[in-house]
Amino acid sequence: MTDHDVPPDGGHAGKPMRAAISAALRRDAEGDDGETAPALALIVDKLITRALGGDMSAIKEILDRMDGKTAAGAIEDEGPRRVIVRWKD
Repeated sequence: MTDHDVPPDGGHAGKPMRAAISAALRRDAEGDDGETAPALALIVDKLITRALGGDMSAIKEILDRMDGKTAAGAIEDEGPRRVIVRWKD
């Protein structure tokens, strides 16, 4: 593949594993109920089921994906502070 070729499905030429996983996640797979659905949808369903069962790591994963991860070492905003400025003569 040359630099001018566009990889199929909008993939990245330098990331073949990413392209393979992306393609596999789009393929239909059989769920626990015997029904078929895209593999990614089945994975999401399992993650949500774990979160609803109280699994904190699943809950954190969902929130991180939806809202973005919090910055490491982020501190909570303490709100407005009173600042006093005095002039020296």
